[in-house]
Amino acid sequence: MTMPRCLALILLSAVLSAAVLPDPVPPGEPTVADLEVTVDGQRIPVVEVRMNRRHPDTYHVAAFAFQGSAVVSVGGAKPPESLLIRPSGYGITPGAADGRQVFILDRPRLLHVEIPGRPPLLVFADGPDADPRPGAATVIDVVADAKADPTGRNPATEAIQGAIDQAGQRGGGVVILPPGLYRSGKLHLRTGVTLHLSPGALLRYLDVASDAMDFTKDHPGLYFINAEGTERTALTGRGRIDGNGERLTGPDGKRRLISAFRSSGCTDLRLEGLLLTNFTSWTVVPAFSRRVTIRDVKIINSLHLYENDGIDPLSCQEVLVDHCFVLATDDAFCPKPGGVGTHGGGAKPGPAIPMRDVVFNDCVAWTRAAGFKLGRQSSTPALNIVAKNSHLLYCHRGCVVDHDGGKAPFLNILFQDITIENFCKSSAFHIETVDAGPTSEVAFERIDLQTKGSVSLGGKEGGGDVRQVRFIDCWVQGQPLKALSGGPIRANVNRWVQDVQVVHRGEGAAPQVMTLTTVWGTHLMSAPAGKPVPVPPAVQVSDRDHRPLPGVAVTFTVVAGGGSIAATRVVTDAKGIASPPSWTLGSEPGPNRLVAAVPGITASQVIFQTEGQNQP
Repeated sequence: MTMPRCLALILLSAVLSAAVLPDPVPPGEPTVADLEVTVDGQRIPVVEVRMNRRHPDTYHVAAFAFQGSAVVSVGGAKPPESLLIRPSGYGITPGAADGRQVFILDRPRLLHVEIPGRPPLLVFADGPDADPRPGAATVIDVVADAKADPTGRNPATEAIQGAIDQAGQRGGGVVILPPGLYRSGKLHLRTGVTLHLSPGALLRYLDVASDAMDFTKDHPGLYFINAEGTERTALTGRGRIDGNGERLTGPDGKRRLISAFRSSGCTDLRLEGLLLTNFTSWTVVPAFSRRVTIRDVKIINSLHLYENDGIDPLSCQEVLVDHCFVLATDDAFCPKPGGVGTHGGGAKPGPAIPMRDVVFNDCVAWTRAAGFKLGRQSSTPALNIVAKNSHLLYCHRGCVVDHDGGKAPFLNILFQDITIENFCKSSAFHIETVDAGPTSEVAFERIDLQTKGSVSLGGKEGGGDVRQVRFIDCWVQGQPLKALSGGPIRANVNRWVQDVQVVHRGEGAAPQVMTLTTVWGTHLMSAPAGKPVPVPPAVQVSDRDHRPLPGVAVTFTVVAGGGSIAATRVVTDAKGIASPPSWTLGSEPGPNRLVAAVPGITASQVIFQTEGQNQP
């Protein structure tokens, strides 16, 4: 960046500064005095987030909201001579201006900034915090109305839970935590209730858990915020939720493990905007739930404690995880089909429902385990799982399918437009079958592995075959991946893996980037044999930024059951949605399957399947 351009942008920032909203610092939280971050000329507090007790990891966090574009400047008592901004795929290049490091943001970004001699600087640049109050029949301020202590001196559990219960009894509403420090035990969300943490609000678990539960594979776990059997429930805001890490003990003085959030049997669940820190077990666990949206959630956990996964949807359906950041020792983004009885998902077993239609988009991960992993729990089928448009800054394994703990099939899994930037110690591309469950139709498309790595594909005798694996337009250390043998990557493929293809179409030969996903609710289609399903199938076509694409032709093909489709070719509308008028199941009871695809987009498809029932 040239000096004149930097100075011009800094002068322009004086006009734009009103659009920048720094996150306030909660009471008692340490700030970094000798590091100065400004955005469009406004000073952004840099908060020190520490992992406590045995593993004192430290991170510096600068969080703010803005609109449009912004100029970010980093300086201080000892101005940094350089910055390394990750993800590098964003193409954000800092430059020097007036003894400071300066760079430009043109949209909300979640950044890991490395400054020589300092802890990592995490820059969380969000869009404006949405006001949840308009349209809400009930709004409760936990300080003004429920008399919660915002200083952290006294526990606020009863006040916050009382406000949530009151809003639930009134048919729903919004419970707001204004800026402040709130110390609380377990909280339970209710149907129709949004718990909103304002910027500058810090909700921290108590030092001592009120129960004596251990967290083991055979015993209930400790979850800070719970939702059970609710509908239209939300946990939102740019505030922070802290698990108290290794400081948390039980009445017996022994350390407890804690997760931030768990749901069971919920519908229309939303988590948005939050910063979650210092959790020692699976952090976000929506379980046995439908229509789940997790957006703009940032997670910072220790890099020295295993089992502190980031976001682990468990046996859920219709899930979108969008624009999220995870820094943790264990798996960052890990959908688990089934898993009842495991230490995280089995905290309270729910109905074993198939996992399907799960999309991870625009996510960033730094982990010592897997970046994206489907499994290990495999007691129910997994169908239509997509991880795309994302960046793995550091990982032990990259894109993983780990079939363990059951024999249910995994089908139609897509890893698309993912960059693996740093050292990948083990397999960048990994499929493993431990139990005899089949895995098929797995595509790795446009994966950019910037370091050394390997491919590991392993099936299992007796039904654990791995079939139809595709590598499409992938790169390894700047070289196109054209074969698994004799190419730029080490490969290990065992004899229970069949039909593996590697395709590299060359620069300029690839078609437009697009992905198909289902439209929520269109899988509720059980019907008698020979009859139309009650809800026609529908898919949405989107680009790499998750924006809908109109005018795209989608083909619908019946591949099992002998049924028929009213229109085999449908063009997407203004919202990128294509839906045939009807799908009639085959005349005989049994499984029916329909595939939606875009010609020429070989890696992306959606599979609809249901059972034709006996006529009543």
